[in-house]
Amino acid sequence: MSQDIFKKTTSTIATPRTADNAFINWDGIVTAALNINIGYNRGVSRHRTIGNQKAVLVTSQPAGQISIAQIVTTDAKELFGRPGWDGCIPAELSLTLNGCTGTTTDANGNTIQATATDPVKYTATGCLVSGFNIGMEAEGVTIIQNVTIEFLQLLVN
Repeated sequence: MSQDIFKKTTSTIATPRTADNAFINWDGIVTAALNINIGYNRGVSRHRTIGNQKAVLVTSQPAGQISIAQIVTTDAKELFGRPGWDGCIPAELSLTLNGCTGTTTDANGNTIQATATDPVKYTATGCLVSGFNIGMEAEGVTIIQNVTIEFLQLLVN
């Protein structure tokens, strides 16, 4: 019987968790969000004293950036009035990624079940918009493109 070179077991092909099936809750307004990229980093520096081979790692507070290729909304004026667009009033944003139904088996033979009823939800706090473009207005739907959001903390459901 043939087996995978990496000893991987057969997976069930299912709907993937993708960036084109996402929703963002922006202070009570839920909109569709397409092609999301979340980066969350903290600086790490290594400190040594002269003549000492031991090092100390020092970390800074984490901070991040969310890039959204497109936000689709029927009321851009209402969305622009929410916290996060004003530089003095940060927002709390919730991003929900749907999809990913099916099962797979891990290396120990345990079955891992993922269903569409178990979306991943990220919550970013201290959010401020640092840049965006407006693409078009068509049939009452505004497309806000290339939204860049700076944030201070990222939580996962």
